[in-house]
Amino acid sequence: MLHGCGDAGLDWMALTSGNYGGVDVLLKAEDEGVLKVSTPLVSFDLPIASIGMEDAVYENSGELPRLIKLFRLPRENPVRTLGFTRRIPLRDAGDNAIYLRLTQEDGTRAWTSPVYIFC
Repeated sequence: MLHGCGDAGLDWMALTSGNYGGVDVLLKAEDEGVLKVSTPLVSFDLPIASIGMEDAVYENSGELPRLIKLFRLPRENPVRTLGFTRRIPLRDAGDNAIYLRLTQEDGTRAWTSPVYIFC
């Protein structure tokens, strides 16, 4: 749940049970200010100007890995297609269920239904 915090702030509360959560924030002054994150597991301060296209990852130090990943999305992304080639090892006998999973630029994941190859 997102809440405005005065003219220059934003705060939110989120809870996941093992999956991903995310938030997109559009700023009037995209290189000004500091992002201050405080959770029971991960806390940090980061100048907004230093957030780039590559992931900045902040992790906890506990046994169960928990992390916060930050990155900047491009203003415009003309890329709308994806193509690739991959060799997939198959079992010699029986069904081979092949799935595709992709992560979109905003972090959303998509999965295909299985394609079965029978050997």
